[in-house]
Amino acid sequence: MTYTMNYPIPANTEEILALRDRPIDEEIIATALAGVIKIARHQGQSLEEVKAQVLNDDRVLDKLQRQKLSNLVAQAWEKIPAFNSEFEEREKEERAFEENSQDNLSHLASA
Repeated sequence: MTYTMNYPIPANTEEILALRDRPIDEEIIATALAGVIKIARHQGQSLEEVKAQVLNDDRVLDKLQRQKLSNLVAQAWEKIPAFNSEFEEREKEERAFEENSQDNLSHLASA
């Protein structure tokens, strides 16, 4: 089953924080979670490092809530790789198309 999200996956912390302005629902939570995983991977963090950050004591979530969130992160971590690969491949294809189009336009302009 393929799930299409209505929001782009955040690429940085600012984009994740901007989600606070939207009503909280399952999709916003999934979007934020996907953003955290995307950023963590981009920074070279492992699943264990991300889980350790989630499990650190804080003033927002109690211990049980942090454990549940840690489990959710682990589940999402396992499901997101295929999507990330497809997404990154699509981004590469789009960049290559744009570069090719610009090269063609430059070639035509110089002819």
